[in-house]
Amino acid sequence: MNTHRQRRSFTLVEMMAVVALIGLLVTVSIPAMNGLMNSSNLTSAGQTVADQIGLARQTASARNRAVEIRFIRLSADARGYDAMQLWMTSANGEAKPLNRLTSFPTGIVVSDDTTNLSKALEFADSGVLGSNLYPNAEYVALQIRPSGLVTPTLPMSDLYLTVLRARDAEDGNLPSNYLTVQLNPNTGVPLIFRP
Repeated sequence: MNTHRQRRSFTLVEMMAVVALIGLLVTVSIPAMNGLMNSSNLTSAGQTVADQIGLARQTASARNRAVEIRFIRLSADARGYDAMQLWMTSANGEAKPLNRLTSFPTGIVVSDDTTNLSKALEFADSGVLGSNLYPNAEYVALQIRPSGLVTPTLPMSDLYLTVLRARDAEDGNLPSNYLTVQLNPNTGVPLIFRP
C-alpha cells in the first residue's frame, strides 16, 4: 500500500494572477474612495459652518450682544476661507474670540467669490486677524445680533455661502460637488443645501 501523499501548492503563475487581480481591484477602488473622502470632508465642513452659525445665534441671544462670525484665510494664496471663528465685542469695545479657530478639512474652503458662490460675503466687514499664530490672516465677518438679525442686511436669496474643494474654487464656476449654507436674515437660522 502506497502511503505517499501529494502536496498541493500554488504555482508561480497562479500566485501572479492573484496578485494582479488584487492590484486591479485596488486601482479601481482608489478613485471611488477619493470621491467618498472628498464628499465626506465637504459635508463635515458644511456642518461646521452651520453649527458655528447656530452657536453664534445662541451666544448673541444669551449674552444680549452681537456676535461676529469670521471666515478666515489662513493661507495667503488660498482661493477661499479655510477656517472660521466667533468673536464678540466686550463692553469696553475690545473684540475677543469666543472660541478656538476652527479649520475646515484639508482642501475644503468657503468660496470667496462674492458674485456667484458666496453672495453673503459681498458686503461683509473685512480685516486682518493680527493674532500671534496668524498675524496676517485676512478675514471677512458676518454679524448676528441678539434678535437673530444678520448683518449685512441682505435678502434671503443673497444670504448664502458655498463650501467646496479649494481646487474647484479657482475657476469661479459651480462644481458638481458642493454644499450651500443659506441664512435666514431675520432669525440667523442656517439651512444646508446639497445637490
